Amino acid sequence: MKRVLSTTLVLFTIILLIFGAVMFFTITNFTSYNTSLTVDEDNRLLSSDGESITILQLTDVQTANLIECAMAYPSVKRMVDKCKPDMIVLTGDNISDNSDTMVLSAFISLMDSFELPWALVFGNHDRNSAVSMEDICSSIEASRYSLFKTGYLDDRYGNYYYNIELQGETVRTLIFMDSAKSNFTEEQVEWYENTVSSISKREGEVIPSFVFFHIPIQQTEAAHQIYAENSSVGSGIQADKVDVQDEDTGFFDTAKTLGSTDALFYGHDHRNNTFIEYEDILFCYGRKTGTTVYFEPGMTGANLITVTADDFTVERVDWK
Repeated sequence: MKRVLSTTLVLFTIILLIFGAVMFFTITNFTSYNTSLTVDEDNRLLSSDGESITILQLTDVQTANLIECAMAYPSVKRMVDKCKPDMIVLTGDNISDNSDTMVLSAFISLMDSFELPWALVFGNHDRNSAVSMEDICSSIEASRYSLFKTGYLDDRYGNYYYNIELQGETVRTLIFMDSAKSNFTEEQVEWYENTVSSISKREGEVIPSFVFFHIPIQQTEAAHQIYAENSSVGSGIQADKVDVQDEDTGFFDTAKTLGSTDALFYGHDHRNNTFIEYEDILFCYGRKTGTTVYFEPGMTGANLITVTADDFTVERVDWK
């Protein structure tokens, strides 16, 4: 019996050492990453003298423990190595159910290791962490390269924005909203409207915007129905049933009225990667990053968004 326990302990120690080594080499940055962006957090401004910037969208990394971190983080690093973006955005489920402070610290260390500006929204599984949302927010907001702002609204965390300026001209706004475990609230929709309107008033024109969140809005179902009947309106695969927000609190109608937002980026359904044009707004699923929880082989990776003064493009980036 003692021999069995001793052997088990040795094997467990070896496993921990292996995963510890993987974690160390994953979150230690041996690559030089460069960005053209200058960050002015006080004025919520990301500026570049170049003609474009690139944004890497990661989603549903979803790690509950250090073993899952060791499984998922090489995928994150591979995507950054492959795309060399100017900044990174994560669209929710960054950590997972019952994750502790070690997992949160590992996640922040990984993201800061790239020395690139990074932003995120929360997903439903982030809310199930053993760490309180207040502590999660304060830790991420205090990290060196994070753009995150707590932006608390009606039990929703992480409602904030940044403007992108290219060659001295404001060309786009990045808006981040927390869909929590269910939906946007009316207070969030009002905040979104006020944010877009105030930027338009200040700039003297309507500035195009992206909105990043986790759970797809209800109109995503209608977009997918149209795509099923007419593939020319989009591209990509729907292997999961579209799991949408449980209530429509007016976000989409408000977005249509304001005429600013031309693309939505979200995650949540790990085996969907569609881009669909619906009522002049591009609905974009993020590409499941990593191999934790559930995934579809051949469909993991990221999205790479390129923003110019006049337009934008979105490209799926495969793991391979």
